[in-house]
Amino acid sequence: MVLRVGIVGCGGISHAHVRGWNKIPEKAKVVAVADVNPESARIVSDLVGGAEIHTDYRELMKRGDIDVIDVCLPHHLHKVAIVAAAEAGKHVMCEKPLCLSLSEAAEIRRTVERTGVTFMSAHNQVFMPTVVEAKRLLGEGILGQIYKVYSSDCFVHPQNNLSDEEKRTIGQTWRSRKETMGGGELIDTGYHPTYRLLYLAGSEPVSVFAQTARFRMHHWQEEDTAEVMLRFADGAFGHIVTSWAMPNLLGPYYFSVVGERGQIYATADTLYLAMNGQTDPEVRKFQTVDTFAAEVEHLADILAAGMPPVQSLPDATRVLEVILGAYRSVEEKRMVSLEAATARS
Repeated sequence: MVLRVGIVGCGGISHAHVRGWNKIPEKAKVVAVADVNPESARIVSDLVGGAEIHTDYRELMKRGDIDVIDVCLPHHLHKVAIVAAAEAGKHVMCEKPLCLSLSEAAEIRRTVERTGVTFMSAHNQVFMPTVVEAKRLLGEGILGQIYKVYSSDCFVHPQNNLSDEEKRTIGQTWRSRKETMGGGELIDTGYHPTYRLLYLAGSEPVSVFAQTARFRMHHWQEEDTAEVMLRFADGAFGHIVTSWAMPNLLGPYYFSVVGERGQIYATADTLYLAMNGQTDPEVRKFQTVDTFAAEVEHLADILAAGMPPVQSLPDATRVLEVILGAYRSVEEKRMVSLEAATARS
């Protein structure tokens, strides 16, 4: 059976999702799209070969010929769209972040549990081949006790290249305002290294300390750079560095895991395994993968098999908890207990 997909939100990120859906015509087909901007909707409709266009996503969700909703909206609209989709009996995949608060996350959880639909977090970078391999190696216990996990996503944002006049005009988007963004870089691009870190750590985060800065993007309200330090229940340290103001010479997706028997460190396509006592690390090269295509195919496969997704609602909520805890740490200039935050939610 071919999965019938409705895309809600036809901005730039939806094009990456469309690329994925178009690669698996034997498993899924986008039958409808929705956006308040008819031209944006038309472009995405054309990309999928002529899906029906809606300017109100609620009308799309009423359709009986849709199995799953792919939410690609601005951050502040995620909660209402997820809840509406679940109430309509549709499975849901939503772009990061899950939503903007733990109370919104709790409402999503209650609705998803009550309706029985499947929710998948669009955490595409867990499908990077080096992340997949690192997860496999860690699952085998190759490093023994884990001491520290590091995860980064750093690059110079194109907004930095705008003129002063452009920064005042076209540079002002929903991402430039805290009200619609929910924060700055950390809750946007910074979501990626956060979920990568939690995925690889394999332990619950219990406390967070963070600092943020606005080094270059002064025309946006919130931070362009963040550094986050975590402590996990098993005693391991976590460290996240994420930025729109500076590049990482090793590539934007560098990560590492240090344990008692050695360490793993990796870029998007190369993983190094350095065991204690080895002179040179073992190098494993991988073909680059379209992670957006991998995630949508994973969704199609798990729905067909009746299986849970690799990143589900609890995973998305945990990432949000860490990020909101980090923001609170910045505001209060102290370490924040995530166990307390969970209890309050």
